[in-house]
Amino acid sequence: MLIVEADMNVQGRLTIVGTVRLEGRFDGTLVCSRLEIGTDGYLMGEVVTGELIVAGQIVGRAQARHIHLTASAIVEGELRHEQLQMDAEAVLVGESRRHPRLEMPTEFLALEARARHAEDDFRKLETESRVRRAEEALNAKAQFAALRARFPARRVPV
Repeated sequence: MLIVEADMNVQGRLTIVGTVRLEGRFDGTLVCSRLEIGTDGYLMGEVVTGELIVAGQIVGRAQARHIHLTASAIVEGELRHEQLQMDAEAVLVGESRRHPRLEMPTEFLALEARARHAEDDFRKLETESRVRRAEEALNAKAQFAALRARFPARRVPV
């Protein structure tokens, strides 16, 4: 999870696989898996995400499969979505368009595939490491048993 803190101001284009929590200000284009805009969060520009939860403010364009505008949300611009949930107190100045199927940008999908591949590689290495440690423990146990057999325990007279 990437968190843009309340005292931060980020500008530019950001593509990230994962969740972004926006408590500060972001100016530009943001592409991510999930975006949570806190009550003090402000986004000016464009966002493309799978899930968007807004408690703060957006000025610009937002595209997401699922959008939830909470009671404190203010959106000025255009929303494109498959599903929209809007609390009664939320403010939308602009337009909302429902699309039956929204796609993420190809650059994001490629990054997501690379991240998934890296995660699979990590899991594979982790499993191999566990197997290797288990084999080493079994070998150590066998060596200890062999040493014990070579040097039987001696009884010390009391």
